[in-house]
Formats: sequence, structure tokens, C-alpha cells
Amino acid sequence: MSRLEDLFPGREQKNPISRDKLFEAPELVPARGRLEGQARRAAFLHRATTQRMACLHAHDKSVEQVVRDYLCAEEQREKPVMIPEREIRALFPGIEVFDPFDVRDGDGAVLITGCAGAIAETGSLILTSHPERPLAAAFLADTHIVLLSSAQIFASLEDFFLKQKESIPHAVHVISGPSTTADIEMRLVKGAHGPLKLGVVLLDVS
Repeated sequence: MSRLEDLFPGREQKNPISRDKLFEAPELVPARGRLEGQARRAAFLHRATTQRMACLHAHDKSVEQVVRDYLCAEEQREKPVMIPEREIRALFPGIEVFDPFDVRDGDGAVLITGCAGAIAETGSLILTSHPERPLAAAFLADTHIVLLSSAQIFASLEDFFLKQKESIPHAVHVISGPSTTADIEMRLVKGAHGPLKLGVVLLDVS
């Protein structure tokens, strides 16, 4: 994105602001959104936990074993598992994988995917449109497990967008915890717009 005046041709802008200047202005991003290194990772894990997200670590076990243990603890071991991405599917040689198009709403399916990143400031995960990661599958699964590396944790949402070297994907979903809504009669309903359970597996400790 260029200067704001380029978005409105013919309209005079008294103080045009570029995207870089907007995101780099320290007063616009709170201190909690400017963390680095271990502090950024710790902030994400803390805030993700407060969002009712299960935070798992794969530093002393295989990723498959970590996921198996979690599914067993949540009594989801017998549910169909969807892993659309080929690279991630290779990490689970001992798990039978179902095609997302063969899974129906109500099957209680488990979805395992990667992600575009995470936000330390809010404890959120970022999912984007991807040829091997159909976003619709997230609405079919009762349990969604996301694989994340420390290098994918951004300080803030502004930081994520600023560091996109290529064009921004067609769809960007920011997910902060399992699906909950109280739109109708102020009654809390879980799983209406997404998974009932959301877990993140941190692939490293650096």
C-alpha cells in the first residue's frame, strides 16, 4: 500500500501518511506489542492460555506423540483426523488421515494445520488462504490443532502485516481461542462458528 492520497485520487490530503510511517510510529503500538525474543514467545503463550487455547510443546517428544497425548486426554482419540497439508501430514505417519471432503459437520473431526503466524500481543493465531489449507475445514472440525514455530510469532498484528514480503493473501483469519458466541438471547454457545477446542503445538523452544 502506498500513500493514503493515492487511494483517493483528486482528494487533497493535508498530512499524507505512508503505511511504513504509520506502523513504525511507537505511540500507535502499545509496549506489549513491541516485545522481542523470549519475551515475545512468553507473552504469546500466556495470552493464548487465557484465551482457553491449549499450549503444547514438542521439544522432548515427536509432534505425533504430543498430538496423540492431547487427543487422548481430551477423549478425541477415535475421531477422524484431517491433515490437508502434505508437509505436515508427513509428521504423522501413524495416524489415519481423512480427506476434508469426506468429513461431515457433526463427525467431531480433528483438524491439524500449520498457520501464517501468531500475535504475541493478543495470543491469537493467523490463518490465511492457502492451496493446501482450505479454511472451510476449520468450520467442520470440533478440535483444531495448529503447529507453530517461535519464528512465526509476531509482536503485534501491525508487525505481521508490515513484514509480509509478498502480497497479502486473499483471506486472513485472526483466531483468539475456541469458538464462542452469545449473539442470540445472550446465551453462550460454543462451537457455532468454529472448533470447540483449539490447541497450538510449539515446535521449538528457541
